[in-house]
Amino acid sequence: MKLAMIALHEKLSVYKREDVCMLLQVHDEVVFEVKKELAEEVAALVKDIMEHVTELRVPIDVQVHIGECWGDMK
Repeated sequence: MKLAMIALHEKLSVYKREDVCMLLQVHDEVVFEVKKELAEEVAALVKDIMEHVTELRVPIDVQVHIGECWGDMK
């Protein structure tokens, strides 16, 4: 998770902070605040980065959800 968060911070730095912001990490979840028009693009990028941050013997499966608030995505 730490490697993924470092990679996410680096890759998402191309966006303005007011457009994409990593808010918090809770256990195995990372919560972002993203402008609506960038949500699909950023979700795909986050999924790709997290799934390929390191090579393991088993695949890393990442699920992304988009919603108005964290509670909507549960």
